[in-house]
Parts: sequence; C-alpha cells; structure tokens
Amino acid sequence: MITVAAITGCGKAASNPGPSFIPVSGTLTLDGQPLPFKSVRLSPTGGTEGRGAAGYSDPEGRFHLVAVVSDKLHDITGCPPGHYRVIVNEPMIPISEADFETGNQTSAAPTAEPAVAILLPDPNAKSDIPAVYRSDNTSPLEVEIREENTTLTVELQSQPSQSPSPADAVQHDT
Repeated sequence: MITVAAITGCGKAASNPGPSFIPVSGTLTLDGQPLPFKSVRLSPTGGTEGRGAAGYSDPEGRFHLVAVVSDKLHDITGCPPGHYRVIVNEPMIPISEADFETGNQTSAAPTAEPAVAILLPDPNAKSDIPAVYRSDNTSPLEVEIREENTTLTVELQSQPSQSPSPADAVQHDT
C-alpha cells in the first residue's frame, strides 16, 4: 500500500516572505534620568498587523527590541513597520546588570531538587513607572516605525500631564 499525502495551506508561499523587520533600539528615561531594568513593549495600533516587539532596558536605560512572533523558534531582531503604542512595565522576571554582561553564560547546574517557581509580579506592587504608561489602554506614548535602523528616545514623566502629546514623549533619532 502506498500512501500519498498532500499538505496545502500550511505556511507562507515563497512569493510572500512575510513582514520586514526594522532594527529598533533606544533609550528609556524617567524625568530625564535613565530607567534601568524595565520592559519596553510596542503594541500594534491603527491596523498594523502582527504582535509588535519588546525588550528590556539595560543599566543605562538602553534597549533593543525583538519582534513578538509566535511561530518562530528563535528571536527576530527588530519590529515590523507600522504604528504602535509604547508600554513600559516592570519585567515579569526580575533582571539585573548581570543579565546584560557580554558572554554571561551562567546557568543553574541540574539537581534532584525541584526548580524554584517564578511568580508573576504583583499588579499592586510599588513601581517607579507611573501607572499611565503601564497599560495598552492608558499609555499616551505612540510611535511609527518606518525607517531603517530606528532609534527611539522614550521619555516618561513622574507627573505626566493630563493630555500628554505622544510626539513629545517618543522621539525618532536618526
């Protein structure tokens, strides 16, 4: 018996390689001072397809974004072109300066002991990020990714105005 199976409709056609990814890096500040060890996420708006991009700020507040792509087994540097809301939050997993050291290959040795569970951050926990910037629904920060090699400056204020201008809060540095 010979079985022939044809699979159609699974994956993208060779003529449609998918979205392009623009390298995006930047600096995150709070009241003009670097804001280290925070999560920076771009959430699509205005019909932009995809799931956006995210990254973490280092000790100097610098970040590099990686695309959020559900069907890939490796990181894709950058973000698809489009319009995004910028959300800044505490990271889900605590990070420190050691996480940004070049060549940091530390890992826990296997043991017979059960692994320690990592809990999600308490939404009521104190954060130095003003609440307005921590939600898709309230963040006034918006950006359009359209240029090759985009560099952003994301400026947060401890006391944001009632109607902050998105253009004043996220700037393109080319």
